[in-house]
Amino acid sequence: MTATILVFATLIIMAASALWRGYVLSVVWGWFMVERFGLPPLSVAQAIGVALVGAAITHHYTPTVEGKGGEALADVVLAPLTILAIGWVARSFI
Repeated sequence: MTATILVFATLIIMAASALWRGYVLSVVWGWFMVERFGLPPLSVAQAIGVALVGAAITHHYTPTVEGKGGEALADVVLAPLTILAIGWVARSFI
């Protein structure tokens, strides 16, 4: 039963991560790509699709190591938050 809970929790975290990254991409896209290049804005669902394509093209194998939960959390939560923060600062200079 513990394995089932772990699989279910992993799926929920993956879905939440995709939504969070999609949201961040749609916001940053709107800030830079829509204004500068006149491209249409992306919905969160479209941004998730673009992110998936980008991940498929640029995927790098990272071996899993036990005890690296903090790094996984940083990748799922903090990396998109950092992108959003840097984009917000950069936007203030445009």
